[in-house]
Amino acid sequence: MDNILTRGFWGDEAWTVLISKLPWLDLAKTTAADFHPPLYYTIIHFWMQIFGSGEVAVRMVSIIFWLLAGLAAYLFARKWLAAALVLFNPFVFAFAFEARNYTLFVFLSLASMWLFYKKSSWYLLPTILGLYTHYYMFFLVIAQYLFVFLFQREQLKKWLLWGVVLALLYIPWLPFFLSQAKSVAGGYWIGTVHWDTIVGAILVLVTGEQKMILTYLLPIVFIAFFVTAWRRTKENWLFFFWLAIPFGLPLVISLFRPIFFYRYLIFLSVPMMLWPLFMTKKVFWPTVLLIIYLLVDGVAFFGNTDRHFKPILKTVHDQAKSGDVIYTVLPSFAEVVYYNNYDGRPLPVKVVPIGLAQASGKALLDTYVAKGYLTLENPPAYGRYWYLEPGPKYELVQKN
Repeated sequence: MDNILTRGFWGDEAWTVLISKLPWLDLAKTTAADFHPPLYYTIIHFWMQIFGSGEVAVRMVSIIFWLLAGLAAYLFARKWLAAALVLFNPFVFAFAFEARNYTLFVFLSLASMWLFYKKSSWYLLPTILGLYTHYYMFFLVIAQYLFVFLFQREQLKKWLLWGVVLALLYIPWLPFFLSQAKSVAGGYWIGTVHWDTIVGAILVLVTGEQKMILTYLLPIVFIAFFVTAWRRTKENWLFFFWLAIPFGLPLVISLFRPIFFYRYLIFLSVPMMLWPLFMTKKVFWPTVLLIIYLLVDGVAFFGNTDRHFKPILKTVHDQAKSGDVIYTVLPSFAEVVYYNNYDGRPLPVKVVPIGLAQASGKALLDTYVAKGYLTLENPPAYGRYWYLEPGPKYELVQKN
């Protein structure tokens, strides 16, 4: 029986594997042409050279950083309950089993805040790595420096020096970041922000993306947890800045350029969990929250395992005849290419040149076409071919 660790890759995960399989210079050029910093894909690139590109092997990277995030949560709050709440928060838990950069981002952002709180010079390491992992890390750095300016001004000189070091370390990627920002201004797949977008983003930090009866209890339990823990401390401002600035700045920018996306806020699930624990020694409500999380995660672990192309490509290969060709489209090409080679006898894959506006994934398609791995072509008016599209759906087309 499949679970969320062993299930087939879905689109973004297959995209991760395909871009990470490229020679490293091609990988860097492709991420530079897309909207992603290169660190996570570089890690996967070298990891796959040792452990292979299977679903479990690639997802182990996310699991490792998920566990490291739990360790960092414990070191920050000095409470094992803090580690458990971060690890089993449904939003974080779900992405611990996906080949995406989210748990790396969660770990690095948390490590950055922990070392920021300790005023350690080691702060520079997770922070610069975070900036090379996800662009939302910039919003966390802004929050940190605003906190220093308002509450630690006597140390401002030291923090400005560290800021200069961060800027110098980021210079190699800065031209690509500016180019990507310009591309986003010209149009992107992220939609405009509405009130329901904002409310939904806040809720998902506590409840995750699962929709079940138990998840409707989570906001109530969390509010009880937070209210009973409340007390006035300087740390409150640290957590307030940690949450409010990285949440609010993308909202403001999205009035002009569409960058606000709830999944990019996953690192804010951490302060949502740690803030109340930092303010209280009471364990009743956080324990109730953890129990519900474990129940939700248990259901989620064995759910949502059927949204991938793995069984479809097996069916296609089992029924394929000599000369068959697969046609697909941009949103599904990564999954199709990945599973097309499952039996070592790949069919030719052609991508239909529709909907090729600049979007996440387009740069990878361009690279694969340029290197001759794929071709862009419309389906023929006559003949036999397979047509695969998101859903996932497939059709054997036979036109005489």
